[in-house]
Amino acid sequence: MKKRKTLILLTALLLTAGLTAACDSADEAPQVSDSGKEAVTDEDKGVEEATTPEESGGDEAETVNTEEARTVSDTEEAELIGLTVYDESQNEKRLSEYVAGNKVTMINFWGTFCGPCINEMPYLAELEKKYRDKGFEIVGVTTDATDYDKGGLMPDVLKDADDIVAETGVEYPICYASLDLVQYTQLQAVPTTLFVDERGNLMTDPMVGSRSMEDWESIIKDLLEI
Repeated sequence: MKKRKTLILLTALLLTAGLTAACDSADEAPQVSDSGKEAVTDEDKGVEEATTPEESGGDEAETVNTEEARTVSDTEEAELIGLTVYDESQNEKRLSEYVAGNKVTMINFWGTFCGPCINEMPYLAELEKKYRDKGFEIVGVTTDATDYDKGGLMPDVLKDADDIVAETGVEYPICYASLDLVQYTQLQAVPTTLFVDERGNLMTDPMVGSRSMEDWESIIKDLLEI
């Protein structure tokens, strides 16, 4: 289970237009069906329905514009946590600071415009509390609050993120994607989740889409070997 896996990464910089379009969609309240999954219909804004749950291994995810992909070898995997993010005070920190000392860290990439991301946050918070003393931690990486042209964070999206964190009861660390993280690890969709060990090595393949609390708990217990 701890065997290192290959992570699909993207070489091209995530287009600012794609992120802006995704952020614009946050101004219009997402339509959520009775099943709790977001109904995505506005493809012209750069947000469209991702693969089906059967294809992605999870529930619906929001996609953003992407380009050519490449495969990174096992020897490069730990470079991921050496990249920088912004903390809640808009200071740059290395992702490794959030991973250090944890047996298993769940890195959950999410966006304020993403219904499936937000819907799973309350029970992710519960799981983090439940398994914290077993060496488990979650780090939420917000993808749409960063101004990739000027640097720093956009106040309006940052406020949206803060409100969502408060409303969902999240107590695990939330950070914000920096330019170098976007350049190195461009995502095809959010939510996308990575599991890494204390050295930053990938423990599973990237997981695209949201999952039920039961599914996440099963994965977490398996990785913690409990």
